[in-house]
Amino acid sequence: PDTMSDIEGVIQGLHGEGVLTSEGRFTISLERAAKARFKLLQKSPAWPFLQMVQEAHRRQASRVKLKTGHSHIHFSFACEAQPQWWSAVEWLAYRAVDKPSSLVLAEVLLALMASGPEKLELVLVNEHEDAKLTWTPDQDRMSLWGACALPTQLHITASYARRWWHFGRVSYPAKVQVEVGQRCRHALIPIELDSLLINDADWSTLPGLSYLPPEFPANESAHLYNVVAENLNLLGT
Repeated sequence: PDTMSDIEGVIQGLHGEGVLTSEGRFTISLERAAKARFKLLQKSPAWPFLQMVQEAHRRQASRVKLKTGHSHIHFSFACEAQPQWWSAVEWLAYRAVDKPSSLVLAEVLLALMASGPEKLELVLVNEHEDAKLTWTPDQDRMSLWGACALPTQLHITASYARRWWHFGRVSYPAKVQVEVGQRCRHALIPIELDSLLINDADWSTLPGLSYLPPEFPANESAHLYNVVAENLNLLGT
């Protein structure tokens, strides 16, 4: 089956169910909105992080960092100021502000809530300000500390119980690691995965990184990247 087409169908179905109103307000609880996005993760466990890789490329980030462990995932990058990220944070935290110009960050966080974390954290930073948005499963609201209207750095951390959520016998962080490693081999910006550079050797001159050779033919990895580039950018900006 065409996995990317399946994902597009899931996205369209979510919007058709009215999870988010056209005015950009929640019609149901965060928990229910997150559960609706569990279907995305069944199709593509790394969907939230592939979306953020594309966001990093759109925002001309110099590189992306993704670190995974038995019970955590940390994603980060830096770029020019992005006020729409702060708008998305306010929208998620207060639910009573106007719809942000980009839904990407909001959709990513809702999908990660569906991945079963013990804690989900987003940190926005610039030279003078920082803000932290957190959520745990016992909350129906996200907690927000600080303010950062013009963030230039984004950090997402999801922490998991070691026993939780397996696809087969592979943990969610491990599944994300594998999928990102496969699908981002030919990404147009450097992708650092667990301190190894997974892109083509064009980026191997960056300081402080070891190059991770491809594990399968280049034509296959190029096809995988093209699928992501063309079909995973489903929400737009």
